[in-house]
Amino acid sequence: MNKLPHNARVFVWIVWGLGIASLVLAGLVPQRTVAPAKAWELGLLILLGILAGGTKIRLTPRKTAESMGLLSLGFALIFAALLRLGPTAALWVGGASTLASCLFPRRQPFHQILFNLALNVIATFTTGQVFLLINGGTLELHPVGSLLAVMLSSFTFFLISTGAVAAAVALSTDQNPPRLWRDSFLWTAPSYFASASAGTLAILILGRHVGTVLLFVTPVACLTYLSYTLQARSVEEKQHHIEELEVNQAQLSSALEREHRIAEALQRALLIHIEERDFPGLDVASIYEPALNEALVGGDFFDVFSLPGGETAFVVGDVSGKGLAAATRTAEIKFVLRGYLRDDSNPACALERLNRYVHNARQLDGEDTPGFIALSLIVVDARCEAIRMAAAGAEPPLALRTGGETLVLDRGGMVLGVDSECAYDLTALPFAEGDTFLMFTDGFTEVRKESVWLGYEGFTQLVEQSASARPARKAADAILEQVRTFSGGELQDDACLLMVHRPAPVEPCSLHQRPALTHA
Repeated sequence: MNKLPHNARVFVWIVWGLGIASLVLAGLVPQRTVAPAKAWELGLLILLGILAGGTKIRLTPRKTAESMGLLSLGFALIFAALLRLGPTAALWVGGASTLASCLFPRRQPFHQILFNLALNVIATFTTGQVFLLINGGTLELHPVGSLLAVMLSSFTFFLISTGAVAAAVALSTDQNPPRLWRDSFLWTAPSYFASASAGTLAILILGRHVGTVLLFVTPVACLTYLSYTLQARSVEEKQHHIEELEVNQAQLSSALEREHRIAEALQRALLIHIEERDFPGLDVASIYEPALNEALVGGDFFDVFSLPGGETAFVVGDVSGKGLAAATRTAEIKFVLRGYLRDDSNPACALERLNRYVHNARQLDGEDTPGFIALSLIVVDARCEAIRMAAAGAEPPLALRTGGETLVLDRGGMVLGVDSECAYDLTALPFAEGDTFLMFTDGFTEVRKESVWLGYEGFTQLVEQSASARPARKAADAILEQVRTFSGGELQDDACLLMVHRPAPVEPCSLHQRPALTHA
């Protein structure tokens, strides 16, 4: 009792008090019977009630199939006693069956035994008084006039019994009482009406002898018992299925969380931090913005690294997918490309080799629908004031000239891995003082505000408004802020951007020092 919450203890005390009051009133109200009660009839009903287990009520939110079935069978006996022997005899039958259910097969705590007994006394006494009130103060049955009394009295028993149990369980487990009653008890209402109707019809048709009444009531009670058992079994199976789903969901969530942490750690390792002094003669800024504040586990990436001969490679790519698979594929692409470029700094040749590598790797891995890998690559030789560029299905880079002209470098080839024989064009451009090259993924161009998309042209206009800020870090931040303002604060996809600016003249090199601008 002390383990129950305060509100539940108060409710149990109230039920105990009402049960005592009902016993007192039952002794004060005159006994009404159809015929003089016979001791053997009362004894038989009490014995059957004990065997049935009574209204096996527990202060727990779940019931077994056995207890749910015995609930309906016990009420059939109580109502039969009410109609044959009167309200007082019904109290004896209900009390005996309830006490039996509390002691067998396992004894319940003492406070639950008292609660169940008090509740049964309340429900049985009130049911008898409602029947007498509606039926004109008599237990005599009329084919039509007593129908309303049967319905209302059985409904009263159902409402008191199930409502009090639902309230006790809800108060004990901090649940909503009406919702708990609706979900756990409302479906049992027909069994109460069926049991009461069976007793009524038995008395009308077969007479008032308790033996003939029981012959009529027993089949209905058995059918009701079976319906309870089937429903209870269904509820238990559903509950078991829900518990299995919850366990599986917890295991899946745990696995996803582990993958999430691994992917995040891997992606953080791949996102290099660019310092101004890292690339003399160049002002470089980068942005990586994960979508909707997710962890850094997307497929967008960038890379900046030095090559033999004083050149610098700038890479922006987009590997389809999310999570650990995208992060591992990103790492693979970045480091394979680094090896190819350090072997031959020609961007077109490097992309052709990388394309064959991705295509062959997919065939070896047995991937039928692998997604895509889009990538743009620029190799800068600041000393010679030139860049070389190649692209594979990526957003075309932008070149912002000193005089204010904006060029779209739309010379990209097919995404990587689709066709092993795909060729990629090499583009050579001057890189004069004040020029800026901008590489980015579609996370910037495909942002939208409601149904309006920014698009490539809209993004280009935002770049032209913000790219003149210096240093490049300030310009890149201004571009990101403009895009966020357009989209309402959040990006719908991962977004990656590299800005390369040539802020001052560099020492010119002779013609024979210039890198070849053709395919190797």
